[in-house]
Amino acid sequence: MQLARDRRARSLGKFGLASEALSMRADPTSRPQPYSVSLLAAITQEEVVGAQLIEGGVDSTLFEQFLHQVLLSLRAKGAFEGPGVVLLLDNARIHHHSRVLALAKAEGVYVLFNA
Repeated sequence: MQLARDRRARSLGKFGLASEALSMRADPTSRPQPYSVSLLAAITQEEVVGAQLIEGGVDSTLFEQFLHQVLLSLRAKGAFEGPGVVLLLDNARIHHHSRVLALAKAEGVYVLFNA
């Protein structure tokens, strides 16, 4: 018990508790296993067209498959019969992949990259 009090007293800084004092880990020097989750989402002005939660990172193949499924869904809803479909993307490297751009071109989708 005294050891825990000493540890907490050492971790008090000028502005309050340091993160080590709030940690529930037995060994504050050990790092938790890195874990990431990626969310792919496609939205229109009216609704969410598609969403996919992926454990880990997203590469161009996963993004291309997601985009293909979203475009199939939009085509089934008749979105391509109006003025057209604009795909607004940021400048992530996977968005600039040649297969992704070729898929958009083959489907007749306008691609617009956000600054």
